[in-house]
Amino acid sequence: MTEQKRSNLPWILAGCGALFVFGCCVSSAAGLFLYRTTASREQTLVGLAEQQAREGADEAAAQQADAQRRLAEQGLGPQLPPSGDTPTLTIMATVTRVSGSRMTVRAGETCIFPITYPTRGDDPTQRWCNAPVRCGGVLIYGGGTGGFFPCMFSQSPASVVGSDSETTNGDRDGAFSIDTNAGTIRVRDDSGGDYGTFELDATITRAM
Repeated sequence: MTEQKRSNLPWILAGCGALFVFGCCVSSAAGLFLYRTTASREQTLVGLAEQQAREGADEAAAQQADAQRRLAEQGLGPQLPPSGDTPTLTIMATVTRVSGSRMTVRAGETCIFPITYPTRGDDPTQRWCNAPVRCGGVLIYGGGTGGFFPCMFSQSPASVVGSDSETTNGDRDGAFSIDTNAGTIRVRDDSGGDYGTFELDATITRAM
């Protein structure tokens, strides 16, 4: 090795070291920025979903109260308890599977809807829940005077287990089942429903 090459070697090594340190710093800063951006986006999405759920719960509760009053006047269907608040849970889920040519909801879309536990029939031991199920903004079960099903309901811990096994040709709305303990939802209907014959499965992400 010549004298000139030996004299340049320390500068070359110093330059490589500086580039290495600079590269590490840039990579770390970029990673931190990406992490904070992703976390902020997730918090924003969760906050928006919770706001939409609250607004949906308020609207559904008003519709349900009106429907229940009409049923009570006719002496039909489950009746409101004489007094007390209406226990409510908000369910969030992600659609995992859909079949049916007329169904517009797609896998990956979000379901947000309230489940209320306000009613009882002639048998005071028989409890009913009500759920206007919306996925991707589309009402696929319940609404109006529909959406009632026998259930086991708890607010603390949050838990709902129940099902409506009859489809539209049997009881004028689709079939619905939910088990928050297993984290599953299923909605299905026959050719008499608004969306024809279909099945939809969803995985529950939050019950609150």
